Amino acid sequence: MKSFKIIQAIIAFFMVCGASAPIAFAQAPYPNRQLQLIVPFPAGGPTDIVARLYAQQLSKLAGQPVIVENVSGAAGIIGTQNDARAEPNG
Repeated sequence: MKSFKIIQAIIAFFMVCGASAPIAFAQAPYPNRQLQLIVPFPAGGPTDIVARLYAQQLSKLAGQPVIVENVSGAAGIIGTQNDARAEPNG
């Protein structure tokens, strides 16, 4: 008898989840603007090359341009601080 109530609760849960699914599709596609990738090392190095390859593939997947910004100095600390203070964009 107790297992029957558990099964009913599980079914009710999935019915509620299924009913709320169309609401999620009504939102705007994400991301809806360009993305910024901050690289805390100078341009032309191995980190920059990998970041640009990553940005190229991410741009194809996201359907938005991905801007790679190199902010070097203080062994990567300045770029990392800029990243921590940046406005979230995806």
